[in-house]
Amino acid sequence: MSLAIYPVFEQPLETDEFDPGLGEALAANIEVLEEIADDADLVSLSVLADSREVPVDFDGDSDELIDLLGPSTEWNDAGEGLIVVLALLNHLKTTPDAAAELSGGEGVIEELEELARILQAADAEGVRFRLEIG
Repeated sequence: MSLAIYPVFEQPLETDEFDPGLGEALAANIEVLEEIADDADLVSLSVLADSREVPVDFDGDSDELIDLLGPSTEWNDAGEGLIVVLALLNHLKTTPDAAAELSGGEGVIEELEELARILQAADAEGVRFRLEIG
């Protein structure tokens, strides 16, 4: 099973849900996406994720990390997250050189579009979120 980056919501959304089959292209390209965002003076996706430090000597899976650290209580405003995602998405669509750095760029674009769609629904409902990797 591959890693995926996906949104987790503070409470269930009433109107929509994230396609659970997506997020693998984002996870596979996260380092490149961070570099692209940095080079373009954009906010990176990592600001939308759990910011707690993983212990240097930790060698377990995500469930063991949750057991060690406890559940995260960090949440982001969906509207602010939508701005971050749309800025990165727009940059990738209008800057072919940046998009060419991605492995499977079309999949990354598709997943960012899906993330933007679900964040728009969360914003309309006033539900906060964070990105997780698992």
